[in-house]
Amino acid sequence: MTILSRRPLMTDDLPALVSGRLREAGEGYPSLARMAACLCMSPRTLKRRLRAHGVRFRQLLDGVRFRESAQLLEQSDLTVEQIALRLGYSSPANFSRAFRRWSGHAPGAYRRTEALRGWSPAPTPSMGGQHAGPSDSFEAIRAGLN
Repeated sequence: MTILSRRPLMTDDLPALVSGRLREAGEGYPSLARMAACLCMSPRTLKRRLRAHGVRFRQLLDGVRFRESAQLLEQSDLTVEQIALRLGYSSPANFSRAFRRWSGHAPGAYRRTEALRGWSPAPTPSMGGQHAGPSDSFEAIRAGLN
């Protein structure tokens, strides 16, 4: 095995690889530095390679957190506080602000309306070519998942 053959990092879909690793992390998502170390590169190199794909690490992390939080709101009886802690937020208020930024709805309102519609975000690596980020609207994210 050569050095080059051990480098899955040159993949055309690095954002999908990073998103997949974030989803597999379970509770407590890795930092940029930890993710870079797992991929055998420096944090700066990971940032640069993701930027070449038009995405930032924070956007990928937000996308994974949004999908997981939406799924938990729909399919569990966990409180917003429990979901916030599970996703690594220091307070429910921080989680609520982030969820509102991603979806345009408060977590409780999302649970009451979207869960009744039966819509569930699919855990796709790149959201149909769109990466969730702080400025993405809920409808744009939904459109990218369908």
